[in-house]
Amino acid sequence: MKQSKNFDLIQENTSNMIDLWMYNFARNIPDFLNGNSVKQLSVFKNGKKSIKNHRPSSSAVVVGAGPSVKKNNHLEILSNSNYKGAVVCTDRMLVPCLKNGITPEKFSKFYVLTIEPKDVTMKFYEDKIIQKHKKGILVVLSTCTRHE
Repeated sequence: MKQSKNFDLIQENTSNMIDLWMYNFARNIPDFLNGNSVKQLSVFKNGKKSIKNHRPSSSAVVVGAGPSVKKNNHLEILSNSNYKGAVVCTDRMLVPCLKNGITPEKFSKFYVLTIEPKDVTMKFYEDKIIQKHKKGILVVLSTCTRHE
């Protein structure tokens, strides 16, 4: 019964979001047509378009907004580390990362990811600390995120 209820909730949420996804997608078309292509990713650079041919030369740490981040001091640990790979954080964690010293100046491959199509995600980009570090932050957006 619980599994069926979860499926119904997911299906209802998806149905409610389709119009917003399509609206955002249509408004973003000019931007992603003129933007970078996924063909520029290293997985496509060695001849055959296959993940089997991908030979990563570095690693990445992904920072999400789960409860263990605060509980286990993950931001402090990462900030104080000598880690040299990429840092990918969710939009919700961008400001906490920057405020904890996880910055593009310290981690040269610094990405923030937004996939949510709702307006609420815009608030994650409004803190003044982002202006200080904005030149080094690479933003990865879903084609269905809000256009602005």
